[in-house]
Amino acid sequence: VEYDFVPTNLVVSTSDWVHKQVTGSNTTPNGAGQGRASTDRSNFVQLDTRGANYPLMYDSQSLVPGGAGGVAHFARTKHLALLGQNDDELDDASPHQDFGLVRYSSAGTVHYMSSRTNNFSNRSQKGSIVVTGGAAGQQEDEGFLPGLTKAESAAAATGMAVAGGAIIAAVGLVVF
Repeated sequence: VEYDFVPTNLVVSTSDWVHKQVTGSNTTPNGAGQGRASTDRSNFVQLDTRGANYPLMYDSQSLVPGGAGGVAHFARTKHLALLGQNDDELDDASPHQDFGLVRYSSAGTVHYMSSRTNNFSNRSQKGSIVVTGGAAGQQEDEGFLPGLTKAESAAAATGMAVAGGAIIAAVGLVVF
């Protein structure tokens, strides 16, 4: 897989906060990614199942907490998908996108992908968030390095630093 979310499978409780952010580049090697040469971008669109390659209709999506439907939900869902652009390959979007903190209030599973970095071959950037009603801090081991804390592992996996307890992740999701 050329692009992936970190972690690919995230397990959180209804009391955890998830920080969604992605970092791309304007200087990737030619031939990498999709879109304008030397650019890569990642976005979030919700899938019905992890194996799907097309997004759910916005009014069926729960990737944005707070219930489906309504103007505010549509605006947040559209921003995750289009990164503030009307360009189908998101070429003019900023390489870094910070979608802020969210908390899921009910148990369930949300599957998502980046439509920009999915060309049905080695580019299949997909992930899942499993929300449990259990205790805070339940984190699947996948995506974390043995012997390191979640914060240290996330920082090591993304090549970023942990500063004052806050993690700045490259392409990924972080639980607080």
